[in-house]
Amino acid sequence: NATKMAMEECAAGFDGLFLVDAVTGLHLPGEVRSIVHGDALSVDLAALFDGDPHPRRVAAANLPYCITTKAVLRLLASRLFSRLTVMIQREAADKLICAPGSPNWCRFSLLARYYADIRLLFTVPRSCFYPQPTVESAVLQMTPRPPLPHEEERLFLQLAGAAFATRRKALANCLKPLLG
Repeated sequence: NATKMAMEECAAGFDGLFLVDAVTGLHLPGEVRSIVHGDALSVDLAALFDGDPHPRRVAAANLPYCITTKAVLRLLASRLFSRLTVMIQREAADKLICAPGSPNWCRFSLLARYYADIRLLFTVPRSCFYPQPTVESAVLQMTPRPPLPHEEERLFLQLAGAAFATRRKALANCLKPLLG
């Protein structure tokens, strides 16, 4: 089962948290401190780690397409994890692993790559699921990058938002609101 393979891959050698939407009867190797069944968009991530001295936390999630962008960026921006492994729709995965300037490059690509180095672990054919979906899935591993200083990060995020605020417009026009 592809989900089990992904969970075992991200569990190996880590002592941390797994954030998953639904897993039952899954054996995870190593010491897993907790499995949290919850909504990746609303669970209080910081509260999960109150008093937890373990810096090597990992998160794994099988994310529905409709929340992929928000959930991935939220998990990465929290800076609480040393690694994040997600199974997402292949189309969304292509946005995260594409080269800058390619047709798939977008705000999601830029922000996710700002927060983390991202690599494709494997694809999951639609035949692995029942009922069979109309799309393929992919499992990605994300390893966080060091953050910029606070003020530089704030400016970068503001610039990234402005650069992708409107489609098919010149970058100079998108940046006018920032430049005054």
